[in-house]
Parts: sequence; C-alpha cells; structure tokens
Amino acid sequence: LAIFAVPLVLCLAGDNKQPLSTGITAIAAIAGLVNAGIGIYKIADFNSSIGKLSGGSDDNPFGDMVSSMVKSSVSAGFGLYLLVIAGVATAICAYAIKNRPAKPQSTPPATPPAV
Repeated sequence: LAIFAVPLVLCLAGDNKQPLSTGITAIAAIAGLVNAGIGIYKIADFNSSIGKLSGGSDDNPFGDMVSSMVKSSVSAGFGLYLLVIAGVATAICAYAIKNRPAKPQSTPPATPPAV
C-alpha cells in the first residue's frame, strides 16, 4: 500500500476546491503506471521462475514428481493482479478527476425575515 502513497498525497494535498493541476495529474498518473509496471514485472518474473523449474535430475528420482506438483499448485497471487489493476485505475482516475468542477462555497441557510 505504501507505493500508492505518492499519488494519494498529491491528490489530497492542496486546495480541494480547485481542479488538479496538469503537473500533479501527470505525476499521479506516472506513479500509478510505475506501480502497474512493478506488478507486471513481478508476475512475469514469478511465471519465469516457475517455468525454469527444472525436472528431476539423475541423482534425485523424485525430482520429476516434485517439480510437476509445484508447477501445478503454485500461481501468482490475487494481490499482484490487484496491484496492476489499481495502478492502471490510479492513472485513469488521475485524468478523470483533473477537470472536476470546483466545489461550491458552502453558504449558511437563509434565515427568514423577522415579522
């Protein structure tokens, strides 16, 4: 969760009554895409590691059995896929809220005239 702190702080800091500036929007979007890239890299690295899992060797008769069991039971966790989705969503949302309308100034309710 700490890797999403940069876009969160950028979006929440400053005057919330004004739209986000282009620079802050770009930095938040880039941070989100970097987070998605980290997730994609980790998924690819994990799948590569599982793919490299070699079969049994000549001195270990159980190697083939163990490697096939590991290959069939190990997969990338839901969290890595969620990291990629959240990173892309951060980039999309940064531009979606960039031009949001300014919040109206709150005015106290009108008091009825005294009779």
